[in-house]
Amino acid sequence: MFYPIRVVVVSMIMGSFLAVYPGGLAADDSARPFVPGEKLTFDLKWGGVGAGKAVLQVLPMTTLNGVEAYRFEVTARTNKGIDRIFKIRDRLESFADINMIHSLLYKQKIREGGYRKDRVITFDWKKNELEYISNKGTPKYVPIMPGTFDPLAAFYFLRLQPFQVSAKIECPITDGKINVIGRVNILRREKVQVGDITYDTYVLEPIMDDVELFSSNADSNIRVWVTADPRRIPVLVKSRVTFGTFKAELRKIERVPVPQIPAEK
Repeated sequence: MFYPIRVVVVSMIMGSFLAVYPGGLAADDSARPFVPGEKLTFDLKWGGVGAGKAVLQVLPMTTLNGVEAYRFEVTARTNKGIDRIFKIRDRLESFADINMIHSLLYKQKIREGGYRKDRVITFDWKKNELEYISNKGTPKYVPIMPGTFDPLAAFYFLRLQPFQVSAKIECPITDGKINVIGRVNILRREKVQVGDITYDTYVLEPIMDDVELFSSNADSNIRVWVTADPRRIPVLVKSRVTFGTFKAELRKIERVPVPQIPAEK
């Protein structure tokens, strides 16, 4: 069984988040490229066929265990035509400290055909370990490196960083099961047309040797086009794996109203 929509979404997140730097950024830095209310909508395509959409959002700020936190979300869903073949309704949610130094909490809700999986990953920075719970089962505890991000939070950390052509960058990442040093090459600067808009971008090449889906074929690869302006918005992702070619194309950028919500406990 394969999951074409997940491949594109994983490409969007894992393909982008690997280009990160150690450190973090001061919470009062006014140059941050994202704010609560940002919403990016992507069309997902399998070959030349529309397969669904993905939405990346910065949700209202919250508080976890007394720590002010960013809250990020990505959802992916197939369209009606693909639903008849293989219906997908996935949601990932991530919380990172306001200084963007590391992750605090990561949640996955996977609904793909008849497959159901709920995961919760809680980061304990006093012990430098995470707690991993799958489908409300027995917790597992995994040591983590300082400055570790989950895939979704690390994508936003990427957007805070300076880019340089030919740079090779590393950072610790985890999804609760895979705990590795992520790597990326910044290949070049390039103009690319998506829809009716031409963007000035950097082209990123993630190195995915530790991810089985992408390492199973020597010809597999991912390319991510990220705007060269300070916003660092992904506008195009292309992914080739053993069972086909997939794309995510930016369709809409929105700034939606942000309601105030109670802090999480």
